[in-house]
Amino acid sequence: MSTPPVSRRTSNSDPLVSSSDSRVESRDDEQSKVKEKSKSTSPPVMKTHTKKHDQREAYKAIANESSTSKATYAEKNHDIRKNFKTEIDTARELIEKKHPWDRYTKQISPDGILKLKELKSAEIQELAEVLKTNTTITTLDLSDNNIGHEGAKALTEAIAINPQTKITTVNLRWCRIDAEGAKAFAELLKKNTSITNINFELNNFGKKGAKALAEALQTNTTLTMLNLSKNKINFEGTQALAKAIAANPQTKIHTLDLFDNAIRDEGAIALAETLKNNSSIITLFLFQNYIESEGGQALAEALKTNTTIITLDLCYNYLGDEGAQAFAEAMNTNTTITNLDIKYNNSTTHESEKYLKRIEQQCALNAQRAQIENNIAGALDLLTAPPNPNDGNVTSVHDVNDLIAQKLFALDKADKLNTDEVKKDPSSVFNKYT
Repeated sequence: MSTPPVSRRTSNSDPLVSSSDSRVESRDDEQSKVKEKSKSTSPPVMKTHTKKHDQREAYKAIANESSTSKATYAEKNHDIRKNFKTEIDTARELIEKKHPWDRYTKQISPDGILKLKELKSAEIQELAEVLKTNTTITTLDLSDNNIGHEGAKALTEAIAINPQTKITTVNLRWCRIDAEGAKAFAELLKKNTSITNINFELNNFGKKGAKALAEALQTNTTLTMLNLSKNKINFEGTQALAKAIAANPQTKIHTLDLFDNAIRDEGAIALAETLKNNSSIITLFLFQNYIESEGGQALAEALKTNTTIITLDLCYNYLGDEGAQAFAEAMNTNTTITNLDIKYNNSTTHESEKYLKRIEQQCALNAQRAQIENNIAGALDLLTAPPNPNDGNVTSVHDVNDLIAQKLFALDKADKLNTDEVKKDPSSVFNKYT
């Protein structure tokens, strides 16, 4: 029996075996590391971009860059504008400090009208400085401003010290001016010779303010129109005004507005006394003044001798039937008044309606007579006017004589019209003669 071959034992001490084993283990380790690495790190995904995609991305980049640029530009532009506005405001302030009146003088119209609204106290004082030297303003319209008595004093003092002022019309409607402010204007009117028209409507003069103005009217010879409507002057203020006008033989006042002042019978009687001898007043507004029959009868009596008044408004009073009758009788002799309004005066009877109709007819007759007389006056002016070569044959003796003949014929008709028949129906008679 044969002995089995002895196998060769491997051991670590065998250099060939250990070297081979180490190479195998190293290779296994490398493969395991590669596997682990492949597991932990996935292979990169290849991106495939189209041409359109690339264009969109490029456009987005440009848009982002553009919006950023716009925002930067807008911010810079805002800063520039802000700085520019600040510079302009600063320049304006310097100009206004140097010439504070420019803002007012630039608003004067070519025909000299200066109209200002929403003035503050400081601005009123600045305007007063302008008025001390201005020579172009003819109409000063400050209506609906809070002038008050302090503003009134500043304005009147400024106008008073300007010897070359051209102001003729002053509108101070609803300017919150009280009796003290009225006194300031009264002092101005005692010396001023340019102002002809003043509107004080809707202020608060009261009887004290009216009395102050009355003192000025005793000597003033330039004022022609005075509006004191809605000033609460009552009958005492009216009495003072009436006496002042009567005491001034050179007064030029032709329009006096006392609407809504509660002048009552006492004020109406005072005005009636003035109208008996006055030759300047042609328009008198007395509507809504609580005037009753006694005051109405006094005014009607004055119309019997007055030859200048053309318009008398007495609407919305309490004249009654007796007042209406008194005015109808006065119209039998008055040939100048063309507008006598006594509507809404508690005249209720049938007789009162007849009185109102008679007044209306006589006013119409007076108006037509006035027109004829004006035409004759125009013809006489043509006759006495010096020859004007630019008028051609208009002023020739032959044409003027023909014109005068026509007007004299009309005047002759007017004389014939002054009859009871015409007073009943003036229109039909005028149609008959014309």
